[in-house]
Amino acid sequence: YAAPVSRDGFFHSGDKFYVEIKDSSSSNVHRHPRCNPESLYNFLTYEKPTGPVLTKAGTVAKRQPPEHKDEPGHFYCPQLLHYGLKPMKTKEPAKKKLLTAFQESGNRSLSMPMAIAELEKSLRDEWIQANEEAKKRHSQEKELKVIKERQQREKEKQSNLHPTEFGAFVDDSEFDPFAAIEVSDDGSPPPPVKISKTQLRKAVSEMSEERLKKLAIKWIDQIPAVEKALVDEVRTDRAAKELENKKRLKGKGKSRKNIINSTICDFSSTYKVYAPTLAEEWSDNIRGPLSFQLAPSSTSTRLWGSFDFGVIFGFIRSSSKFIATDKNLNVSFKWRGREKGEYTMSFSKSNKGTLSLIPMSDDSPYGDIFGTMDAGKFGKFEFIGRRSDGSTQIPEHRREGVRDWKYEWRNINAATHEAENTVRWGENTSFGYGNRMDGPADSDTTNDGGDSCDEDED
Repeated sequence: YAAPVSRDGFFHSGDKFYVEIKDSSSSNVHRHPRCNPESLYNFLTYEKPTGPVLTKAGTVAKRQPPEHKDEPGHFYCPQLLHYGLKPMKTKEPAKKKLLTAFQESGNRSLSMPMAIAELEKSLRDEWIQANEEAKKRHSQEKELKVIKERQQREKEKQSNLHPTEFGAFVDDSEFDPFAAIEVSDDGSPPPPVKISKTQLRKAVSEMSEERLKKLAIKWIDQIPAVEKALVDEVRTDRAAKELENKKRLKGKGKSRKNIINSTICDFSSTYKVYAPTLAEEWSDNIRGPLSFQLAPSSTSTRLWGSFDFGVIFGFIRSSSKFIATDKNLNVSFKWRGREKGEYTMSFSKSNKGTLSLIPMSDDSPYGDIFGTMDAGKFGKFEFIGRRSDGSTQIPEHRREGVRDWKYEWRNINAATHEAENTVRWGENTSFGYGNRMDGPADSDTTNDGGDSCDEDED
């Protein structure tokens, strides 16, 4: 709730203590916490290998260590301040100053001055107090907003009462609520005409199906109550639709393999997704429909996808192969991704969900999707997806996307998480610096990657 507090060039945001550095050539601001001495020493003393890594037999190993990337100058300059050294404005002098400090210490260690440690504690206490006050103000403002909205609804309800509710007679027989609005002589529209429920029901019954669909889709974005009601309606209708679809598939006499491939390919599309519970809980971060893309692997045995749900984004992979059973329109999946803002990874074994195809009509039997997702700190929620492109054909760019999704999936793991923490927070790690990509599972159709990982099982 509270903004970071600062003093003497140092900042504290509640969860980290850092120094800000501004680019001289741009307006970019870089935040750097203290890097632990061991990692910092490794950066400063890195020497490029004279050749590739060899096996015991003397041949070049298939897996070579990742290419070393040195940190930029705006990383090294703040480290001088963190360890109480004279600040430098450029990279090489800053590195030289830090290396000299290590050499003078006689070992691979640097000590943080007591004054810096006390400043960190003082700023943290100051932020905690400011955050409590900001949290209290936020709660009061939220409560006041709820009260004002309730009062406004009551006011609108009173102003929209029809004269018939007070006993006055209104002739509905000749009333057309959708007739063109007449304009008075001075060019101004007349006062709003009262519409009774009887008139409204009649007018809606005469509206075209296409117009009603457009209004419903529009209200999904604008009215949360309509969004929730439509989700409930979709859930109620789903069982009957799936039963009808099962009979349709059996009647066509498809082979087991063709049913599997047809089902997974029918998922392939770009969707506009609505998640009422998630949007309500995180209304400050979610505006309008969310994005969701699905596509099969090259052999159509595995479903892959990418999503952006406002507060989290990432990738999904079906957690089991498609099986032609009575429930062959459903699939469970696992997901890996990152939180927006801090860019923190999420790859827990509890990151799971389900997807179901929703047959909408005979011409478009796989119109939409219905899903559930366990998103960790963001809770469990349901969502519905409306197909954007109206086609189950798989374009080449989406097949290329599957390869990119696999690559990103395999880079979201414990090893990479620890390596990023080393740079971000200065924490010790047993994995060493640099990304470590998971290898493909046995059922995957691409084999680029690193070591295998238990969490990547298919």
